[in-house]
Amino acid sequence: MHKKSTSWLIVRILGLISLAIAFYQLYGFLVNVSTVVAHSNSDIPLEGTMRLINLRWDPFVGFIFFSALSLYFLKFGAKVHGWLMSAGGQE
Repeated sequence: MHKKSTSWLIVRILGLISLAIAFYQLYGFLVNVSTVVAHSNSDIPLEGTMRLINLRWDPFVGFIFFSALSLYFLKFGAKVHGWLMSAGGQE
């Protein structure tokens, strides 16, 4: 395999790994939301705001971060590809 195609393969694999981590973070967030809603002592209000006191937001923030990272790697990974091409020297 040529160096150019190998470096693009590395960039695409990083994008797919980031996408998998993003979906795992989203799954963790949705499980947390359903658990907090299921164990909530108060009834769900018909009007107004529902307060979810024990809700963890860090999986959702991780989902946003890894989604953006995977979008970059899968769509616009030319900068990382250029770094990989220049790192190994000339062939």
